[in-house]
Amino acid sequence: MRKNGFSLIEILIAIAISLLAAGAAIAGYRNFNTGKRADVAAEEVYSQLVLIKSKAVSGEKMLSPEYCLNLHHYEVEWNGSNLAYYQYCSDDNGIPESIDTEGKGMESGSYEPYLSCAKTSQTSDCSVEFNALSGSTIDNISHSFYIVIDSTCEREIEVERNGNITIKNCD
Repeated sequence: MRKNGFSLIEILIAIAISLLAAGAAIAGYRNFNTGKRADVAAEEVYSQLVLIKSKAVSGEKMLSPEYCLNLHHYEVEWNGSNLAYYQYCSDDNGIPESIDTEGKGMESGSYEPYLSCAKTSQTSDCSVEFNALSGSTIDNISHSFYIVIDSTCEREIEVERNGNITIKNCD
């Protein structure tokens, strides 16, 4: 005698396998999506830092020469809600002073809800300063900015002493 159809056990096993496969696919997609959001945010911060470093290296001044005779450095600061940059010019005595005290807001982007920085004795105070013409950091330490999504560090943007900027996965 021949049976047609599937038994209840066979149907339950097929459903269980299908649910496991769907659960694995959903978890994989969430990890992929988080990784891509972190990549986009890190690339945006990276491009903002490279832009300001290039202004410092080229000696580009935001203001006319009568307001800024000697460009000293550019500072990029994260204040918890946005990135801003400042131009510092040397006065006649060689002392740097901020010309633009309000700072220029950088292009806002998808990085803002995820960006943070670490404050330790070995890292910066959420700002980095690029020397004019050399592009190295003024304080001669490395600076790190972090992309944190769902309370997990996803990417680190490191500005080395010599001014090199890299994006790394968090350890």
